[in-house]
Amino acid sequence: MAAYSSPLRKTAKWYRKLAIELILNTSMVNAYVLYTEVAGNKNKIVEFRKKIIQYLCSKTEEARQVQTNENQVRKRRHELTLVEGAKHTVRKYCKQCYTNISEQGERKNAKNKTKKVNTMCKDCEGQPFFCLDCFNKIHKAVN
Repeated sequence: MAAYSSPLRKTAKWYRKLAIELILNTSMVNAYVLYTEVAGNKNKIVEFRKKIIQYLCSKTEEARQVQTNENQVRKRRHELTLVEGAKHTVRKYCKQCYTNISEQGERKNAKNKTKKVNTMCKDCEGQPFFCLDCFNKIHKAVN
């Protein structure tokens, strides 16, 4: 049944032909058999394939419109940015490390134990400085 309208070409390698036959044609024939049993419609398989193609093409156009709307709404992706300048003027305390140490009851020693870093997230509110570990933990939880 699938041999009447085979998309295979002589230029394709044998393993590609086999994959195309197994995945596309076999599934198409199975879908056609199910469709004819359920719907009782006795179309030819070529017409059935055309209907499937038209349906898939119309869905992709709608999907493209939805994807473009999602891209416009989607927030910017947060990135860890290296701050340029002299190390002694640019480095600041990692916000999350400081918070973690302070919560453990060592508020007085938090500044001495907290890492000093020169990387920040420009997309977060207040542009906080983060070490790599804290940045990954926070932004993994956000996403």
